[in-house]
Amino acid sequence: MAVGSDDLSASVVDGQLAYWREALAGLEPLELPTDRPRPSVRSGRGSSLEFEVPAEVTGGLRELARREDCTLFMVLLGLYQVLLSTYSGQSDVAVGVPIAGRNRPETEGLV
Repeated sequence: MAVGSDDLSASVVDGQLAYWREALAGLEPLELPTDRPRPSVRSGRGSSLEFEVPAEVTGGLRELARREDCTLFMVLLGLYQVLLSTYSGQSDVAVGVPIAGRNRPETEGLV
């Protein structure tokens, strides 16, 4: 039975929810160094920086993904987690990403 299908039984969903609650229990918020204190109220203001990754670098990343039997997305996500770990000094870093097929309210907030 595929995760995300409409016919998931309650026991399957409950089991998956229990697994992820246990796996994510105790996870600390990421503490990144900042150049100024965080405001008491989140504003949503920010900026972006566009850049291009050279073709030889993307080629190497694609080759790494092929060699490790994973997707380029997985390689990039892993690199992002290493970067966050390096800057924060925290070894346990969780990153949430949007996923298609989450059509059950019980699973929307979980991995």
